[in-house]
Amino acid sequence: MRLFGCLALLVLGCGPDEFLAPQPVTEPCSSEPAECVASHLRSCVGGLWQKRACGDVCREELPGFVAASCEQPLRGPASCVCTPPGCESRPPACQGSNMLSVCEAGTVATEFCFELCQATPETPFSAGCDFDRDLGEEKCRCTSEGAACAGTERDQCEGKDSLGRCQDGKWAVIACAELCGEQASIGCGVIERTNQGECICVERDAGTG
Repeated sequence: MRLFGCLALLVLGCGPDEFLAPQPVTEPCSSEPAECVASHLRSCVGGLWQKRACGDVCREELPGFVAASCEQPLRGPASCVCTPPGCESRPPACQGSNMLSVCEAGTVATEFCFELCQATPETPFSAGCDFDRDLGEEKCRCTSEGAACAGTERDQCEGKDSLGRCQDGKWAVIACAELCGEQASIGCGVIERTNQGECICVERDAGTG
């Protein structure tokens, strides 16, 4: 019986390796940009997708910092936003040209300027995020359509489907569908290389309205 048991083990392929925990399957990748998966950052490392919690990313790259969020721009790679623990003494800070991070209930929250400006009926449009000399800190600059502008302001997304820009000395809000003309608009996003808003236009096809 003992011999039969050994032969049975050999035939069935039983051995120490059979009791090892299965290894996770990792998908291959090439040069795809990093992307947010909830509060995790999924990035291509060494030809394989790697998914890491933003908390781990911040602790490794900026010891002592904590994760505030994972930011996913319309174009370009996603990234983890890391902040010092406890933000009561942290002043508001611009994140790009049209986002502001502020301390709320002990944690850092990042909000789009166009969303903050919508709460002010007199000046419902965003002219970007910049340093305010009078306040001595960074803030969202809110304006209204037709208000005077200097011509040095960056174009800003006004919601998902419109673009605000300084045109002929006045702030104008233009629908992306109008700017794209014969092409189809898929919305407004922040272009990483210029850090300003831009309508994304694509060629129309049978499936594009």
